[in-house]
Order: sequence, then structure tokens, then C-alpha cells
Amino acid sequence: MAVNPLLLTMIATVHCGGSALPGKRVELYKEICEIVLEKRQRAKNKNIPNALPASQKQSVLQVLAMELMQKNTREFTLSQGKSLIQDHLTTFPPNLANAEDFLKHIRDDCGLLVEKELDIYEFAHLSFQEYLAAVQIKESNQEDLLIANINNSWWAETIRLYAAQINNASNLMRAVINMPSPSVNAFVLVSDYEEEGWRIDPQLRQQLIDKLDAGLESNDPEIFKLAAQVKLTRRLNNLQPVDQNLEIDTSYITCAEYQLFLDEQGSSQMRFDAGNAKHPIVGMSWENTLGFCNWLNLNPFSLSISNYENSENSSVYYYRLPTLAEAENYLAQAKCWTIDGDNTGEKEICVVKNRVDQEYTELVNYLAAGDWEKAAQETVKVMLKVANPQSKREFDVASIKKLPSCLITIDQLWMHSTGRFGWGVRDARLSSAKSDLRCGWWLNTSGNLKEIFEALVQKHDACGIKPLPPLFAFDVVTVNTQGQEIQWERRQAQYFTEDLGNSVTLDMVAIRGGTFTMGSPKTEAESRDSERPQQEVTVPPFFMGKYPVTQAQWRLIASRKDLKVDRDLEPNPSKFKDSDRCPVEQVSWYDAVEFCARLSKQTGKEYRLPSEAEWEYACRAGTTTPFHFGETITSELANYRATETYGAGVKGTYREKTTEVGSFGVANAFGLYDMHGNVWEWCLDDWHDNYESAPTDGSAWFDDNNNLFQKQRRAVLRGGSCLNYPAICRSASRNVNYRRDNFFYNFGFRVVCAVGRILQ
Repeated sequence: MAVNPLLLTMIATVHCGGSALPGKRVELYKEICEIVLEKRQRAKNKNIPNALPASQKQSVLQVLAMELMQKNTREFTLSQGKSLIQDHLTTFPPNLANAEDFLKHIRDDCGLLVEKELDIYEFAHLSFQEYLAAVQIKESNQEDLLIANINNSWWAETIRLYAAQINNASNLMRAVINMPSPSVNAFVLVSDYEEEGWRIDPQLRQQLIDKLDAGLESNDPEIFKLAAQVKLTRRLNNLQPVDQNLEIDTSYITCAEYQLFLDEQGSSQMRFDAGNAKHPIVGMSWENTLGFCNWLNLNPFSLSISNYENSENSSVYYYRLPTLAEAENYLAQAKCWTIDGDNTGEKEICVVKNRVDQEYTELVNYLAAGDWEKAAQETVKVMLKVANPQSKREFDVASIKKLPSCLITIDQLWMHSTGRFGWGVRDARLSSAKSDLRCGWWLNTSGNLKEIFEALVQKHDACGIKPLPPLFAFDVVTVNTQGQEIQWERRQAQYFTEDLGNSVTLDMVAIRGGTFTMGSPKTEAESRDSERPQQEVTVPPFFMGKYPVTQAQWRLIASRKDLKVDRDLEPNPSKFKDSDRCPVEQVSWYDAVEFCARLSKQTGKEYRLPSEAEWEYACRAGTTTPFHFGETITSELANYRATETYGAGVKGTYREKTTEVGSFGVANAFGLYDMHGNVWEWCLDDWHDNYESAPTDGSAWFDDNNNLFQKQRRAVLRGGSCLNYPAICRSASRNVNYRRDNFFYNFGFRVVCAVGRILQ
């Protein structure tokens, strides 16, 4: 309410006039009307003769407000206003009974009426119309009119203000309880009796509580839905204000409220246990909680709450999860899901309501609906509008530098709605491409891609936009068939860092679960039959090493004889010892399994090699091209035998040895580096000649016993190495030639960690 500048000014007038602000809204409106109708007038002009007292002016405005409420409108012309109040003015002295003069006096001297357009009048704030109508109903004993409209949301605030003024509002509550088909708004209205200060008979209060509690546990879908919507709507109506842009819930979403979301998503077969309707919901994933918030942003009953509050100002509200800092600052026990905390384990849901300017309305709606392509397009529209560059279709470096702080709001909206932000720069000559949850928004340009990209990076830095812990930012590059860079993107992903000791750490990146097509089509150049038949595989979420295991990481764990599980490890097995950040090599499959076992023993988490399906899913990161970079590969992006080419690609530098992990500065869309080339990476599975009868759940494919240290068959290597032709480094490529006990100076590995054991 107080976001409206005019109403805020009036509230300040009450305070500055020497009065303490009343504790109830109805008293506040009464005080405002008294001040603006009389005290303010006297202050402006003490020589007004024969002026009407405030009480008489208010009696006329009560009639006007009542008529407008019954006509279901706020607006009226001067002629209409005169006709509505003329009869009432006939009881006043003739020199004060001119309806037109009266309305202009209320407009010009008192400020309770405004002329929003030529000859279009309305009350300065809808609340004044509702309050004055409530007073008129009280004075004229027309409670039956309110009871008849108690299901009508247009009358809700008038009913609240009326009930707060009378000695007993039980008739209003009784009308709702006995109503055959009450609306959510009607139940919410009378359920707020305590917050509104209504006087209600105790037995009637208990009857309402029992009716709603029984509804929450009801197996009748309609009865349950009504009770749950009442509970959720009341929650959203009573969030704790933090500042003018932010309100936060101080309790947690219940099973009944979350069930509304499940039911509308077609998950009605999922039902909370009897007796748990009012208990906080737990056991859902972080992605599900983001979906719940976006459902709130699209749901009519939650939108109506924001729309009412928003009717007097140019802003829009949206619901989201709190940040970690907000949860710690405003919740007694910060055990809820957050935007920027870890996304594993069991937590509860707390929501935040955030206000942004009206120009972001469409973006909020597209993000809530999960329409990433339209959201990306709308993002650029907003930026173009703010920057106002000469070209209306694309940005250049100069126009990016002109961008104000809108990037902060855009970053927050994408982050809050999708759980991560992503943005990129794309060659405007490309055919249209789809955005998705990983990609975010992009700018199209016919200029220099790298210059535009770097300008955006610098602008984000200038705006103070940094990855929120535990998130890290990374760059993603796409190339065309000739290896030319046609798209740059900045993204961020969630991760955690494992402290191995002696200042050595291991970064593990969160890989969201999903479904992908594993293998290669026959049309993919230089593909093999071992990569087929292609099949859809659904992979659960997991964490994967950002880089292949380095020599420093290997040495620290291999030297820990106290962690030994099955076999000794050579601390310095690698041939290429240029840097401790080079990947470890010359390790066998058994050595890699021992490393994982020791790491698990040290940390208490479940570390292992990736399954072959996990590895390819993580490598592709949503792409279907031969490489996650696109149709080919270049030596500026990866370390391989670049004297050879793939497709229409070009020759490059053949380094003939490993390079430091991450040294090329670009990752795939999940935030993983060096997935193509540098070192081969061991996978957990037994070798199979093709994918006939392969698992489709992302698990490792074993034929014999599951005791890893007793396995004898060949295993799988993926990704190619610094010594291999580019075709061998494709996302789908599989190495067939080596046993588990083989070790060469291009054999390495990276580790994965099961989600269920993270950060517990």
C-alpha cells in the first residue's frame, strides 16, 4: 500500500502533523481523511469563509464512494460525479451546495480526488474509496449489502474496513461458513479476523478453524483444494516486509500447499500422509522448489494478491526462493532451500516476494512459464530499450557500455527463476537457435564476437555482478564447421570444493539429471559401430570433477598409505611433469579405482569413476554435435593431434604432451573442462562391443561380479588425448583396445560423486 507515492505522502502528512501513526488501517484512513479535509485546508488557506467541516465533506464523499463501489468502478466524469452527489448537497447551505465546486475543491485543496486524465476523476487511492464506502455502509446499516457480495473480491477490502469498525462481525463469518459454494477470497477474508481486529463469537471462530483444518485433510478434491488455497493465499498475504522491494515468509510451505502444485502438474497420485497437511513439506528436489515458485508466479490466485497491491504503482511482483544471506538474516532456523546454497539433502521451502519495475513484467512471465526462448528475446528488448542504441536490432561495444544497472535486475530474474544465469553473444548471421535452461539469454551481433563478449563481461563486473557462492562462472564457445567461433556464452554452475589437505583442493561440479541420446548416428563422420545403436538414457544428477585429476591431487592421495584399500599407488607416475596442474597419467583402471576408494575413505562421501553414460552425458552437456564445441574442434580449444582435421576444420598446433587442466579457458555448458583431448579418461563399465541391451538409467554396465578390484575384462576409455586424431576425441568415441591393468602416458581419469552423499 505504502509503495504508492501519493498515499505515502498522505501518511507522512499525518505523522508530520504531530500525530503518531495509528496502529490499524481503518484508523489511519480516518486520520488521513480528517487531516486532508479540514486541517490541511486550514493550513493552506485560513481565510476560507463558511467552509464545510470535515465531517460534512466526508458524508458527501461517502455517498460518492458507495455509488462507485456499487457500479464496480473507480472512474467517473465530472458530470457523473455531480449527479451522484447532487441530492446529498441539497441539504447544505446554497452557497456551499454547488456539486462542481465541491468536487474541484476536494481535488485541488484536499487531494482526495485526482483528475488522472482530462475529465476522468477517481479517488487518490482505491483504499480511500473502500474506506469511505465502509463508513457509509456502517452509518446506513447496510450490512446485508456486504453479505450479498462477500464472494466478490471487488468488495473484499470494503468488508475488511467495515468489520474493523463494528462491535461484532460474526454475521460476516457466519455467511461464509454457511455458504454452499464459498470462494477462496471469501474464506481468506473472514480467516484474517485476528489480523484485522474483528470481534467474532468464540464458537464461530472455532467452527471456521475446524472447517478449514478438516478441508486440508479431506479426500474430496474440491474441498481440499479450497482449504489449501485459503491457507496458501493467507500465507502470501502476510509475508514479513524487509524493505519496499522485498517480503519474506517466516514459516515453511506445508504439505497441503505443496500438494496444490503437484495436483496442477498432473502428479495427483503423489499424496502426503494423512495427518501431515499442516507439516512442512520435505523430500522434494531443488529443481522442484524452483518449479513451485514459478507455479506461484503463474497462478491466478497468487497473481491476484500482487495485482491488488500493484494497482497503484508501476511495478510487478514475483515469488522466488531466498538467498542464503536472506535465510540466515530473517529466518530463525535457516534450513530451507535457497537460490545460492547447496542443492542437495532435505530442506524445507520458504518463499520471498520481490518487486521489480513494470518493464520487466513480460520477462517475469516468460521465465515463470519456462519459455526460455521468449524470455531471452524479452531480455534483449529490455536492454535495448534502456540502452537506446542507434541500432534497434543488435548491440555494439559502445551501447553495452551505456547500459545502466538493468543487468543486475536481469541477472537476478534469471538466477531466481532458473537457479543459474547464462548469457551469450551469437553471430547475427546464424539461423535462429533455441534457448534452454542451460543457455539463458544472448545478444545477436554482426560485430566482433569476442569484443562484444568481453564488453559484457566488463559491464557485469562494473555492475558488481559476481557468481554467488557456491557458484562459479565459466565461458562456453561454439564453432562452425570451419572451426570459427560463432558464439560466446558466460554461464555459471553450482559446485563444491573438497579440501584434500596441504592447500590442494578438488572442485566438483553439479551435473543436473536429464535424458539424452547416447551414441552417434551413422551420418556422423568417422563414427564407429561400437557407438550404436543410439538410445535414450536418463541420467540422475551427480557431481563430476571440473578437471581431470591433477598430479598434485594424485600425489597427495597416493602418498596416504593410511588410506590404502586394496593396492599401493605410485605418487609420481606421470611422464609429463611440466606442472602439478597437468593431469596425472600412466595410471591403470585399478589405480583410478583405488584413488576413488581412498578419497571416499578420507571424505566420507561416495567417490568413483563415472559410468560411460554419465561421462557422455556430462561431455555433451545438452549438445548433439560431434564435439560439445560444435561440428569440429580446433587447437585453440583443446589439446589433441591437431596436424589432422575433422570435417571442414583446420590444422593447428600439435603439442605432443599434456597441458595444464583448464588452460584453454573454455568449458562445456555444464562447466567441465578438457572433456576433449589432453588425457583419456577411464570409465567404470565393462567393455561391450556396442549398445545392444545397454542400461538406460545411467548406471555402469557390468557383466560379471561387482567387486571392482577383482574385475578382469577390458574397461572403457573416453575423450581422446593429446596424442589422438580429432575423430577419436568426439563425444561419442569409445576406446576398445586396453585392459584394466594397462597404463600409458595419455591415460588419466576424473571422478564423480553421488548426489545423495554430498555436503551431509
